[in-house]
Amino acid sequence: MFRKSSLVMAMCSVTLLSGCATIMEGSTQNIKVSTNPSGARCIIKNGEKTLATIEETPDFVDVKKLKSDVTITCEKPGYAPMQKTLVSDFSRMTAGNLVFGLVSLPGIGVDAATGAINKYDDRVELKLSPAR
Repeated sequence: MFRKSSLVMAMCSVTLLSGCATIMEGSTQNIKVSTNPSGARCIIKNGEKTLATIEETPDFVDVKKLKSDVTITCEKPGYAPMQKTLVSDFSRMTAGNLVFGLVSLPGIGVDAATGAINKYDDRVELKLSPAR
């Protein structure tokens, strides 16, 4: 009897604690954006949708994690605009769901639905070139 109840309790705990990346990392990510020289205005976009704006670098910005890449475009008077793509990658925290196998399939679903399954580099620096 004790073995059965322990097994049931363990399985319930694993199911309730599923969604490792959602719980541990959340569905947004803080990214440090800097430019050389500093003082540029940057726009972070997913396709045509603006996700965030930085009025003056360096600064931090919270970005919703998405399956798709995001683009950062920075501009400063006297310098050519510079653009960089942040590639959406797989969060290692989601692997915690895979460790528990089929029992934690709901956790993988939760991480995918919230965006927590994805991640970006947490720092980006763009080197601006003088305008010609």
